[in-house]
Amino acid sequence: MVITKVLAIIGFLAVVLGLFLYMGWFGFSSSNNDGQLDLRLDKTQLKDDATKAKKDVEDLGRAAEEKARDAAAKIKESVKK
Repeated sequence: MVITKVLAIIGFLAVVLGLFLYMGWFGFSSSNNDGQLDLRLDKTQLKDDATKAKKDVEDLGRAAEEKARDAAAKIKESVKK
């Protein structure tokens, strides 16, 4: 039981890390001279992507609301007939 939970947590962290790397929010590099590993978190990119995602969701919400309003109007109109 415990091993399953630990593996699930490790899997989740691997997916999150992969997403961060893919989206360019997180990166790392190494210098061969000193053997250090440099980690970076691109807060600007993360904030820009979050703002864009928020705008996209709001746009989808508006479009869904408009379609629902049109569908309701059609139903109301068909009921009146």
